Amino acid sequence: MSREEYVPKRSSGGSRVADTHGSKSRKPAREPIKREGSAAPRTNDREEPRKPKSAGNGPSGKAPSGGKPPKRPPQGGKKSHCSGVGILMAVAMFLVELAFGVFLMSTKLLPAKILVAVYVLLFLLWIIVAVLVIDHAKKARFIVGCIISVLLTAVLLGGGYAIYSGVALVKNNTGANTEVSHMGVYIRVDDRAEKLEDVADYQFGILNKLDRTNVDRAIEQVNADLNSTIKVSSDYADVPELLNALRDKKVDAVILNDAYIQMLEETEGFENIRSEIRELTQVRIETQIVSQNTANNPEHEHVFTMYISGIDSRTGLVAKSHSDVNIVATVNTKTHQIFLLSTPRDYYVPLSISDGVPDKLTHAGIYGIDVCMDTISMLYDMDLNYYFRLNFSGFEDIVDAIGGVTVYNNHEFNAEGIKFDKGNLTLNGREALLFARERKSFPDGDAQRARNQMQLIQVMFNKMISPDILAKYTDIMKAVDGCFETSMPYDTLAGLVREQLDSNAQWEVISYAVSGTGAKKKPYSMSSKAYVMIPDMSTVETARNMIDHMYRDERITTPPAPTEN
Repeated sequence: MSREEYVPKRSSGGSRVADTHGSKSRKPAREPIKREGSAAPRTNDREEPRKPKSAGNGPSGKAPSGGKPPKRPPQGGKKSHCSGVGILMAVAMFLVELAFGVFLMSTKLLPAKILVAVYVLLFLLWIIVAVLVIDHAKKARFIVGCIISVLLTAVLLGGGYAIYSGVALVKNNTGANTEVSHMGVYIRVDDRAEKLEDVADYQFGILNKLDRTNVDRAIEQVNADLNSTIKVSSDYADVPELLNALRDKKVDAVILNDAYIQMLEETEGFENIRSEIRELTQVRIETQIVSQNTANNPEHEHVFTMYISGIDSRTGLVAKSHSDVNIVATVNTKTHQIFLLSTPRDYYVPLSISDGVPDKLTHAGIYGIDVCMDTISMLYDMDLNYYFRLNFSGFEDIVDAIGGVTVYNNHEFNAEGIKFDKGNLTLNGREALLFARERKSFPDGDAQRARNQMQLIQVMFNKMISPDILAKYTDIMKAVDGCFETSMPYDTLAGLVREQLDSNAQWEVISYAVSGTGAKKKPYSMSSKAYVMIPDMSTVETARNMIDHMYRDERITTPPAPTEN
């Protein structure tokens, strides 16, 4: 009888029924289900768990129907990094703009309406950049914002530094109230002395009255340096007598203001004096400038006067020196007129220190800028509020920095190998300096030179206030550094700039030069006769009347140019 195979049955609970024969239960082999076209089944007993399909991984790339697509995991690290950088850049730019705005206000150069416009512009730029750099959703916007922020910050820092340099330069040259005299210890050119100690036992000659304050201070300094007392002879009344004593070996050395050497070179017989003597050492004497003039009259606060002095000093701007340019500028900020009045350097007038004895006006500079101002005030019966000094050594650089000047030349002439044709001329710095100095080639000599100088000032003034000058700002700042100074305080100058920027007024410059008659006279500062100009008082009176009209707020016109007789 055949043996039937036992197949266990399942209970209703789903559990297998126990083997009635008591034998151990066996797990029957599972028949693999074969499907047509399918691959062979896996032979291993344990199946690997299937991985769940993510949205979009199916053949169609779409989420399962009826379900929501799973969210991407947030990339928090990258997001917070970009946002942090943007905030930092926005804050840094805000601080830079704030510092720039505060600095602009501190210069006192800009009127309120321009400051407000600058502040609004800076704020709008900050808003634009902040939106771009803080909103990091789009990388392109973030990068553009970063670039704008960096560029704008660089512009503000660079512009701020340039403005700071210019303001510092102006502040260093405004409010001047000191002056320096260079007192030289001179010996004969063939003397073998090399240092001050070598002349400790020499006999020194000095002037008995002229410039005695500076001479005495120089002697004190020499005694201090030598730690002894030098032997001094003060029997000499004027500079030629003193230097003749050195020539004739009546004294071994002299102590003399360098400005007197310049004056002596104009005297017959002393044209080459610098080749006969040698400066062994120099003593620097600094003095306070004290002028008898007063500040602006409260009734005429919109009118001020300034003495413009052009010097030619090898020892620096602050050294007492001849004043070769003597111009008074009267400025009326209400009528917007500037009256330039030129006085010839050889004008034969009493100095404020000469007790009524006439001298050349140019010699007043030897005694100080305050003597120049007081002498001019006496001549025109006016007060001078400020002075402005320009050293010719820097004049060339200034003209070159502003791109040259165009002037009209009334007379053809030659100077140092350069021909100046009649008519309109475009001049560089060197040519402009020669144009301003020339006088011997003109029929009316110093009068024409004065007109040329005022023409140069007017042309330079017009170029300096034009917008085109901003492109040459750096070159101009370098050129003017160390070659000008003024007693006008910085705050006053800044107020004038602020008023001009606020009103954008057009200025009219009127020029006039007084004249006179050439003669040979003995000036106060010289022992022999020299060329001088006797003032034509009718031209002086014309100048006084024009100044008076300026104070009364009456517009003036250019009078006929006087001529030298």
